[in-house]
Amino acid sequence: MTVKKLESILKNVAEVEKVLLNELSPGREHGTGSASASRAARCKRLIRTLHQCSMDLVELDRRRMFEQMLKTRLEKDLKSNKMLGQNVSTYTSMDSSRKFDITTLPGRIEGHKNVLSFTFNPYLICTHLPKVGT
Repeated sequence: MTVKKLESILKNVAEVEKVLLNELSPGREHGTGSASASRAARCKRLIRTLHQCSMDLVELDRRRMFEQMLKTRLEKDLKSNKMLGQNVSTYTSMDSSRKFDITTLPGRIEGHKNVLSFTFNPYLICTHLPKVGT
């Protein structure tokens, strides 16, 4: 479940990155009227997506901390059994990879919020977005 949730967050953040890169591409016209309303709607969707990613990430980090505590206790109890110790070692490697992703995602999300604020500010006030992890 943790892996699927992390993959979902990574996918959503990547989709936001793609939209932002497209929005910032050279020669992109921003228009007025209905085009502005469309940009504002996109901004709101992106903010909602990033907010959901932030909330999911907090939950995921809590789960990861529990898994880390469980792993530590299992390592202590399983030192006498080599096969189980190898299984714990494999799990530890997988946990390190997830920890890296969970640690770097808040910065990516915060960066996207800053880009949204800069890019869409004339159309929608995005400057007071909550910081990730607060």
